[in-house]
Amino acid sequence: MTALLVLNAIAAGLSVAVAVFALIRPATQSREKAGESTEGEVLYSRLYAVRAIPLGLAVGIVPFLDTGIGTLALLGVAALAQGADAWALFTRREQGRSIAPAVAAGLHLALGVVLLVQRVSGS
Repeated sequence: MTALLVLNAIAAGLSVAVAVFALIRPATQSREKAGESTEGEVLYSRLYAVRAIPLGLAVGIVPFLDTGIGTLALLGVAALAQGADAWALFTRREQGRSIAPAVAAGLHLALGVVLLVQRVSGS
């Protein structure tokens, strides 16, 4: 359980780091690596960051403090968000970039399932 909590926090922290990096260098989020960022890249990086930073911080910290139903919901939302990111990248033929969010989604989901099983079993 402790290892899963730590892995979940690492995945969440990496998501926050990617979002911060995207804010600093928006062009890194597109396939085009030359020149300055377009308005679309800047907008996308801001939209991604406004979700990823607070959600990543919450998902990385809250499970250490609470294992209640709210935490289960938070982990579910994070798994869905990361899964959607992975799917969006995969369908854009960026399979390599889809791996990290897919793994993060799996970790958030796995931790949520473990916490749910513990909750139901009364452990």
